[in-house]
Amino acid sequence: MSPEQYVQQKAAASGSSFYYAFLFLPKDRRAAITAFYAFCREVDDVVDEMRDPGVAHTKLAWWRSEVGKAYAGEPNHPVLKALMPWAPVYGITAEHLLAVIEGCEMDLQQSRYLDLPALMRYCHLVASVVGEVAARIFGQTQDATTTYAHRLGLAFQLTNIIRDGCS
Repeated sequence: MSPEQYVQQKAAASGSSFYYAFLFLPKDRRAAITAFYAFCREVDDVVDEMRDPGVAHTKLAWWRSEVGKAYAGEPNHPVLKALMPWAPVYGITAEHLLAVIEGCEMDLQQSRYLDLPALMRYCHLVASVVGEVAARIFGQTQDATTTYAHRLGLAFQLTNIIRDGCS
């Protein structure tokens, strides 16, 4: 299976409506967002599917290392092999990917935040960074779009937290 097929399968298997929205994008943008989405799913799945927090921490450390290798031109995982051709095109940095990993790792350490600054940091890492990268891939033309994408990511994450807390 090629890296492109892998990320396509990963995105489709998630069951998210995002995947179907991606199908309407031009080919290059669709390939980039699908690879980025698959990366986010892979990292989030580490936390969601691991029963042992120690194993999850180890796997997230591996992903950090893999991001470093990918930006050094030596990706191993099919998700990063599919994503790396698009990173320079859309300005996707290692810092973006590492932020997503850091945010997912926060899920291993706590599930409730007692103050707004800590909650906002978490939301920034797991959702706003994702929105900012997505805006770049979707064709951002104005700097203000980054602020909008950041706030939209925050709104989505807070909505998810409220929804999950009510179920």
